[in-house]
Amino acid sequence: IALRLAGIGPGDEVITSPLSWVATSNVILAVGATPVFADIDYTTRNIDVARIAEKITSRTRAIMPVHLAGRPCDLPAIYALAQKHQLRVIEDAAQAIGSVWPSDDKNAARARVGAGGDFVSFSFHANKNLTTGEGGCLVLPDAALAPVAEQYRLQ
Repeated sequence: IALRLAGIGPGDEVITSPLSWVATSNVILAVGATPVFADIDYTTRNIDVARIAEKITSRTRAIMPVHLAGRPCDLPAIYALAQKHQLRVIEDAAQAIGSVWPSDDKNAARARVGAGGDFVSFSFHANKNLTTGEGGCLVLPDAALAPVAEQYRLQ
């Protein structure tokens, strides 16, 4: 739904992590776009921002970081890169309900994943850290998108 709301479609590229469940790539393919994999940071296991920058082309329209195992990606760096290249950010926060940024620095201001940003997608699947059995939540950058998101949800 977030990809459709962001206008992503055939001929577009979305940069994402190769270290994720196949659903992350499948939703990119479902809208006709091409997933482009940027390697991970071997310390955090999250997408490496320097590798994202290397993958940006004229066809790139979005970055889809995955907050793996509840550890937030480097959101300030990802959003700065996205702003520089006029890209959308669609955060896969399926495993990040309750996670805060920054996750390492106890002296820095802390913000919950999903409290801001572009699009943020949470999962309530039975194997996630907060479950309702199924379903999810999409945090939108603008409340005016909610009626369109509801229409996509149904069909």
